[in-house]
Amino acid sequence: MTYNLNRDPGVDGGIIEAPMPQALELPKTKGEVPYGYFRIPLGILQVDTIPWFSIYLRVQGKREYALYKSRGSKFKEEHKDKLSANRINEIFIKSSERRLYSKYIEDNLKEIIADDSFAIEKKSRLLYNSSTELLREIFNRTQIADKIPRVARLVRHIVDHACQGIEEFISMLDVMSHDYYTVNHSVNVCILGVALGNGIGLDRDELYELGIGLILHDLGKSKIDESILMKKGPLNDSEWKIIKNHPTYGAEIAESTKQVTPLSLTVIRQHHEKCSGKGYPLGLYEPQIHLFSRIAALADVYDALTTERPYSSARNAFSAIQLMQKEMANDFSRDLFKELVLLLTNKPE
Repeated sequence: MTYNLNRDPGVDGGIIEAPMPQALELPKTKGEVPYGYFRIPLGILQVDTIPWFSIYLRVQGKREYALYKSRGSKFKEEHKDKLSANRINEIFIKSSERRLYSKYIEDNLKEIIADDSFAIEKKSRLLYNSSTELLREIFNRTQIADKIPRVARLVRHIVDHACQGIEEFISMLDVMSHDYYTVNHSVNVCILGVALGNGIGLDRDELYELGIGLILHDLGKSKIDESILMKKGPLNDSEWKIIKNHPTYGAEIAESTKQVTPLSLTVIRQHHEKCSGKGYPLGLYEPQIHLFSRIAALADVYDALTTERPYSSARNAFSAIQLMQKEMANDFSRDLFKELVLLLTNKPE
């Protein structure tokens, strides 16, 4: 079966363990959760870990929640068994502690991804959301040096998961957001670029290095005013000149951390270069553009075309490929473009 190219893109607190509330009941359907809480599957919690968020259970027949475990106390096998014995397969967390939950997921992704009881789609969604959450921290103009090791771990998870098999890759495609935010776009480009690299035979270490450059490729946009990035009409000459600086800005920011390799920096610096010589910031031609940067350029344009942006509607995959082939063929490596088409047309039954 072929991939459907016409689809729509679409903390402080004491350590307390409360006794289990009596007569607990969780909704059997995906009912609305009252404002201030969100639900997660019980299976997300890993045994012998310490969640730094409080766990709540819903009281039977009421839109109220009882504290089960306060943040900072270890979640043990006996807790999981007791909840399961009471037919409780979902727990609730306060919305104010969502960031703590996101960090918990990030820290435990290796175990979650290795857990065969989780559906592939669930693993992909958790991995995608963790990646966008971390990038959101980075793009908020905070110091990023301490976040680079976290970026590296997440990229390793993306590479290992997306390259495990076609089902894993397709599930990553399916969870990608097609709303325009720089963080979503950065993760999308990483997923697509890593898959392209895997398709042409790059080894895991090369894919990790490529992936870091891909996920940080738009880092320089953190220095550009949001009014320019989100402008609905055409950019004027001065705004366009500012935009063209973002690859250089990004490479400078990443290099200042002293934790990003020269090859990953090259991806950031060259991701808007075109094989035709009509790219920026240096106007390089194909022989001068590193293979990894050519992968980044292709993934970047494809995701931009299939994403809803302030100045243009999202195209479906077929329309994007058609446009790239007709109007941008000289901008991309022919072999890489063929590999992209193969990636999007090899979904098994």
